[in-house]
Amino acid sequence: MKHQFTLAFTITTIFLSGCLGNKETDTETLYTDVESVTATAEFLPGSDENEKIVIVSSNRSWYAHLNDVDHPVAVDQEVEWASLDVREHLNLTKVLDQVPIAIRFNRNFSQTAIQGKLDFYSGGEVFLSVPVTQEGAVYHLQATPDKTDANCNHDVIHISVACNTEWSAQIVSATANVSLDKISGFDPGTVSVSFDENYEVKKKYAQIKISASGCEDVFIDLTQDESVPYLKLSPSNIYQLPGDAVSGKIILQTNCAWTAEVASATLSDVVLSKTHEDAGISGDQEIEFTFTNPGGDPKTLLNAVFSIKTDYTELNPEYTQRCPLVLDFINGSWSPELPTSASAEEKYYAVTAGEAQYTISLCVFYMKSTYMLIRGYLNPIYGFLTTPAIDGLTLKSIVLVKKKNSTYYKVTAKVEDLNGVKVANQISDATDDAVKVKWTLGDTGVEPQPGKSYKLLCTKNQNCAASQIILYYE
Repeated sequence: MKHQFTLAFTITTIFLSGCLGNKETDTETLYTDVESVTATAEFLPGSDENEKIVIVSSNRSWYAHLNDVDHPVAVDQEVEWASLDVREHLNLTKVLDQVPIAIRFNRNFSQTAIQGKLDFYSGGEVFLSVPVTQEGAVYHLQATPDKTDANCNHDVIHISVACNTEWSAQIVSATANVSLDKISGFDPGTVSVSFDENYEVKKKYAQIKISASGCEDVFIDLTQDESVPYLKLSPSNIYQLPGDAVSGKIILQTNCAWTAEVASATLSDVVLSKTHEDAGISGDQEIEFTFTNPGGDPKTLLNAVFSIKTDYTELNPEYTQRCPLVLDFINGSWSPELPTSASAEEKYYAVTAGEAQYTISLCVFYMKSTYMLIRGYLNPIYGFLTTPAIDGLTLKSIVLVKKKNSTYYKVTAKVEDLNGVKVANQISDATDDAVKVKWTLGDTGVEPQPGKSYKLLCTKNQNCAASQIILYYE
């Protein structure tokens, strides 16, 4: 509605003109097409602006200033919550014209309305004042997950938050292992809920709360699927223990509670380090077991069979071991007996191990009191030992047990086949306490072969006191 009045009429006319949004002095006129301006707190739908247009009709020059009723600002300053696209107009013709002014409102994040006024200065005074109001914000909050069920593997659920103020997110409760990528935000946003893998055979849960001031809390209940029950052994369920072993290890993977026991065994004194677990655990689980290594005939195959059970399945890993051949220079039976002085002549001896006899050859090996002395060199040769060749069995290692506190303690030796091909690297040892020195055949890249003899060759001018030599065959 357009309002226009003339000062020449009456004082009453002047008063009404000021109230209705225009003012006229003599024949000079200035008025607006609205009596007041009211804007929402938010931007207009589908827009990033909130704009109101005021049409100013006048036949005089004017200057517009948007002021704040509660927090006035100077004429040459602007308020923080809105701005004008036109602030002044020059009219030199005295002809009535119309000028649109756009009041561009910022968002009002407060719930309190803003009261202002649009003052038009002309002739050095406020010629016209139009009330301007921006409504207080009405806070709203919505939170919607893209799904409510997470799979049992690593999974992520995204929660879309629609809000026009600050909001927060928190985990209220959870049996699942979950984490949030953010705990607060402003305006629309997304919260990502990450689930660690659920290894257990039961569902897990999490409750997330999204909150904002002045809004009702939103609770989101999420579920994580249970895992499919499994029980695996690594690398397989048949294991060959080395001939010199006195312990072994069962490596299993399961997401269930389990029990373990010895189902049967020809190995002696088998003891498990752990017999149960009350819940599934991620990754490898280890069960160590020990047993007595009896020695004896290397053709004898011993075993231990275990029972690993869950509520869903059972596995029976079997571990086998062939007894090592043990040649004990103190308690062993040698035929003929070892000499008591050094000789550079290779001699052959029958050694009894268990119920069998094996033939070995020695050179510069001789008895000295209760131990055997290995000569590093006796002209024209170095000391050596030739191992027995046993059909169907392969020599895997040679262990030399040195006599404690002997004045003879150094040993440097290697292992070759009878053609001179090295199958175990040279070891130089000078420890003067009771230790085992082990040559492992195959560490040169040349694997030992079944049914073949090998030589332990001393390579230095050193004498070694040995209480025992053990040959391990598989």
